[in-house]
Amino acid sequence: MCKDIQAAGINGFHYYTLNLEKSTRLILEGLQFVAARSTVRQLPWNPSLSKKREKENVRPIFWKNRIKSYVTRTEAWDEFPNGRWGDSRSPAYGELDGYGATLKLTAKEALQIWGHPETPQDVADLFARYCRGEVKSIPWCDERSLSPETAEIRDELEKLNRRGYLTINSQPAVNGVRSDDKIHGWGPKNGYVYQKVSPSDRVVTR
Repeated sequence: MCKDIQAAGINGFHYYTLNLEKSTRLILEGLQFVAARSTVRQLPWNPSLSKKREKENVRPIFWKNRIKSYVTRTEAWDEFPNGRWGDSRSPAYGELDGYGATLKLTAKEALQIWGHPETPQDVADLFARYCRGEVKSIPWCDERSLSPETAEIRDELEKLNRRGYLTINSQPAVNGVRSDDKIHGWGPKNGYVYQKVSPSDRVVTR
């Protein structure tokens, strides 16, 4: 029936699952609105049917906190997940300032939070204070405080930042934690999480 409706030029459908989401999923697969589960590797996101994104199997660690902005910023990419490691002429290379020229704060709010840093050490101290929870935000992070998993390495992050290594997207190493763990868990059920990273893996140096 859906295919007949679609053949008539109507492409919008509204489904009531009535607790039968598996049946609805089969219909969507038959219409090729979503990829068939049997042919898709289990990933922590719904795979795209776009030919440009069909082989995308890696996303940056912060994508789940900013899903909408990640997809918007990468929809013109011609290959995944090369990002800054590929040809700078590729759309995937992105802008040098991937966060845009605007802050999610007014000038008055920014001055209240960050003051007037004048030296690299002033900036490093701001980052360190953010790690301690004394500054509620920094321009490179949408989170108002460290996530629970990052909070576990708070002391190490503070030391690194005070030395001028400005950490962004830091995660603790995790070895085989269940995917339903309240702090470290993510992705499909009945899985395990491995993070072979350390506080210094992703840093911005002055």
